[in-house]
Amino acid sequence: STSAFDMDKADELLLQRAEKAPWYLRGFAALGLALAAREGDPAVASMRLFRTKASALLLQMARDKQLNASVRSAAVVGLGLLGMESNVPTLIAIARRAGTDLEVRAHAALALGQIGSKTQGVVEALSDLALGSAPDRLRGHAALALSLLGEGAIAKDLIAGLDRDTSTRRLAATTRALGRLGELAAVEPLLAQAARPDARPLVRAMAIVSLGRLLDPEPRPSLLRLSLGACYPARSRALHELLTIL
Repeated sequence: STSAFDMDKADELLLQRAEKAPWYLRGFAALGLALAAREGDPAVASMRLFRTKASALLLQMARDKQLNASVRSAAVVGLGLLGMESNVPTLIAIARRAGTDLEVRAHAALALGQIGSKTQGVVEALSDLALGSAPDRLRGHAALALSLLGEGAIAKDLIAGLDRDTSTRRLAATTRALGRLGELAAVEPLLAQAARPDARPLVRAMAIVSLGRLLDPEPRPSLLRLSLGACYPARSRALHELLTIL
């Protein structure tokens, strides 16, 4: 059909742009390529082939040390969006490699969480990065990746780190990860972070968001829903409670 022909042309164009466009366009093309390949129907032979080509090109870009770091980071993010478990070993290697650009490593760690492969190798690599001596950004992204995997065992170590950490970026990532993990033991430490007058606004904001995740499991927080759509007394009380929390 004409529409199928147009889609094939679009897919080929994305492959070409991700491979050969100027560097400032290649990152965007890599992300578009990953999204297009992810949404394709794997039951269709042409889409399976396109997905294979997209994965191979994104892997090549992620490994290419001569590429601009932002383009490599986009390729790594693309691998996470693509969600193919066959790419996990490469992402682990990139995240662990000390000589690699920090942004590329951090995005590789997060991509492991996006793919969702909860193997021993993935959990060990992310735990080492989140709890070890890695730079702040990498540690924060690794913690977020573990939270995407639902790896609740790390919550205790993350909570302990709240009192020791002084990095705004890492504290914000840690508080955000604790909210995703769903561990109620994090409530009191998060309340403490949210109430600290000397804490950075970003850290306090992430602590409040995480408290909302932990204490209201609904997709749309119930207090907000009440404040928008209930009768007047319920709306007033809900707004009062929201303001009290914030």
